Amino acid sequence: MEAYSETTASYLPLEMSESVETDPTVPAFSKISLPAKITLTAHLDKERPLSEPRWVKSGDVQEWLRSMFGRMFWVAGDAAEGWEKKIEVADPDPAPTIWTILEAWAQNSTVGQLTERQRFLRTHMTETDNILEILLRLVRGERATTQPTPAVAAPNIAGPLLSALSPGAAHGAQQTHVSLAVLAIFRIAVEYAKKASPENGKNEVEERAGEIIRSLPQHLLYKSLDGIFKEWKMEKKGGGGK
Repeated sequence: MEAYSETTASYLPLEMSESVETDPTVPAFSKISLPAKITLTAHLDKERPLSEPRWVKSGDVQEWLRSMFGRMFWVAGDAAEGWEKKIEVADPDPAPTIWTILEAWAQNSTVGQLTERQRFLRTHMTETDNILEILLRLVRGERATTQPTPAVAAPNIAGPLLSALSPGAAHGAQQTHVSLAVLAIFRIAVEYAKKASPENGKNEVEERAGEIIRSLPQHLLYKSLDGIFKEWKMEKKGGGGK
């Protein structure tokens, strides 16, 4: 049994003495015959509540336990069959996805109207290639304007770069050699994932690609989305408007 030490700011083994055994605040676990069923009752201090730990939202209580007990304790297997691996958060917040970023952008961007941005997400950003365009715009070094970077001429594209370009892709005409190379690498990943897992391979690669894009700095993501949205808006207006 361990107790928290204010001096060392860590948990230390509790020496069992007569005073400890008679202390009503110390559970008499040492006197329990195993196996045993124990009910723990927790009382919340509503007047002075503690801040909500991050693991309560994320559900990653194991990460918090590792930080408390040390990584070597975990890796050594001492927690393999213990209570530590049996704790789980019943109702954590959903893990963030690329759509978490898209919806946050729709709420916070100052470009266009909220209803337009929401329609843009529902109609344009449901395609995987358009999600990838968030990254590809940054690869091409484009700003959040309606003037795209000059693309390479079609005759100059061949081999894997040409096959990476989907027929009728919304942003195909804007791609450069470098952005097409990035797109080709994604196509290769999808190809091999489908061979390894015909049912789920493609979806898994798309999800992982979304995680990579989501990990980029927010200001870059918003800049890229602003640019894509402006082009989409102009296209819907037939090239007119501001």
